[in-house]
Amino acid sequence: MNSIPLFWELVVHEINRISGLNFYDYACIVANFHSVIGTSKEIDPQIENRGYSPEVIAEMQKKFRAEFRGVKSLNLHFTVPLSNFQYDLFNYILFLFRNYEQGILPFPGSASEQPNQIIEIFNVIKALKAEREEVQKKQSESNVGHKDNYKR
Repeated sequence: MNSIPLFWELVVHEINRISGLNFYDYACIVANFHSVIGTSKEIDPQIENRGYSPEVIAEMQKKFRAEFRGVKSLNLHFTVPLSNFQYDLFNYILFLFRNYEQGILPFPGSASEQPNQIIEIFNVIKALKAEREEVQKKQSESNVGHKDNYKR
């Protein structure tokens, strides 16, 4: 016999569903981060303002989708262009995260009183930044190796 009544199991489930970061939002945050830092070269949505016709833009998008080779990040492998994933509050989340890095909590109260979901989102952004720094470090080390080869 179950020691927790079904009602309380449902309450706990609902709290976890609301307060936790779901997988789709996680994927959208990762994709938006890579879109912002330019990991995946996508077609600028403002290109129509530059005088390109809708037909030319459609052809460019078709070519881009055909040439897209995917992005791997934080145990996710995106096989479709990152523009397919949108987290509507991403810019606001980045604003909150920059403040959080400076010691300003996003909501009233102490660190332990912050909503679980925002802390999870900040942890994802921290992991993305660490992953990016690691990639940049490897790239700079490989570039240094190439420069040393030319000096010899």
